[in-house]
Amino acid sequence: MSESTFPLIHRVRASVEDAKRRELLHHLTPAELEQTLAEYANHFKLSSRERARLVAESLAIRAHDTGSRIKNAGKRAVKHVSARVAHAASHKLMDMARRIEHRAQRLDQDE
Repeated sequence: MSESTFPLIHRVRASVEDAKRRELLHHLTPAELEQTLAEYANHFKLSSRERARLVAESLAIRAHDTGSRIKNAGKRAVKHVSARVAHAASHKLMDMARRIEHRAQRLDQDE
């Protein structure tokens, strides 16, 4: 390994660890998230401004994720309702076809 690969490996490792931390933060309750961010801020001696930025960034990520979940749930609901409407419509059409066929048979018998 050359010396230029060590910084790259370090950046990749840091990125993976950061992704793992973000995934863990994603599943925390708001109270747990606040406690975790406070511990992080105290550990790294962050200013109030940095703490506020961390909280705002975390909330933005959660809001985006929540919006995506709501959007996906809405899409699934629309598909489900559409399928039920199509199913009901097909049964209605089959019933109408059966009635038309029955009337045609009666007309044939009357003649």
